[in-house]
Amino acid sequence: SSGINAEWPLRPGWSAPTDVTSKLLAIKTIGEFKFDDKLLKPFITHLAKEYLNDSNSEIRRETAKTCARKLIPCVKATNAGVSMVGARVYSPHTMMTDVLTKLLAVVVADPLAEIRLATLREFNTDFHKQLALSENIQVLGYETV
Repeated sequence: SSGINAEWPLRPGWSAPTDVTSKLLAIKTIGEFKFDDKLLKPFITHLAKEYLNDSNSEIRRETAKTCARKLIPCVKATNAGVSMVGARVYSPHTMMTDVLTKLLAVVVADPLAEIRLATLREFNTDFHKQLALSENIQVLGYETV
């Protein structure tokens, strides 16, 4: 076990970058990292929580793209009915649901149409099954039957 859990990015001594350039670099780096996706779950959760509502539009756009892309393994596993083993505190399914809900909120409510559209474009066919769930349709503002 790696010992990394959902609390990891927030442990004492860790601090997020404060300037826009550093934030963008950090978000892009997380998006490009090629290592075990379960190690990225705490980062994706933290990114969605902290940066999808950032005042800087570039940070919001890059965060949405990174979160959506890094959710794909969880989405694929959930669609296939695979039980994913991951963080002990925060299950992969719960993480996926929470981050997807935040991404859908960006699609509906971001003040810039270009960010709403860029986020929507990240939802490839892997997301279709999840997007069709009633709770996700409700986030988009539609009533389900």
